[in-house]
Amino acid sequence: MEDLSVNNTNNNSCADRINESLSSLNAELTLMMENPNHDDYFDEPALSIDSYQLTSICLSYGGPSSYLEVKHQGADIVSVTYRFSDWYDTATREVSEWEPAYRYAVNVIESLDQ
Repeated sequence: MEDLSVNNTNNNSCADRINESLSSLNAELTLMMENPNHDDYFDEPALSIDSYQLTSICLSYGGPSSYLEVKHQGADIVSVTYRFSDWYDTATREVSEWEPAYRYAVNVIESLDQ
């Protein structure tokens, strides 16, 4: 696999470089997966594999709708995102730990873990 940690000398942002990086990764993975002698291609390129649950708490639906999306491992919260949608438009924002919406999400997730 290529070393993606090398400093980019032309100072482009990651947003500028992501399409090229993904294209390169896809090409490398295609070659690896098409190799009939390679038995463990699913975990070879990964440095680690983390598994999370995503729980969606619907607060309103229709126009507009709103949700809290909670990324967690068991009762341990990783992040809470507020999603607000109205017709063909959606916005999301991370919810801070000090906000009541975050505390509400914690309570919901803890009740599911019991």
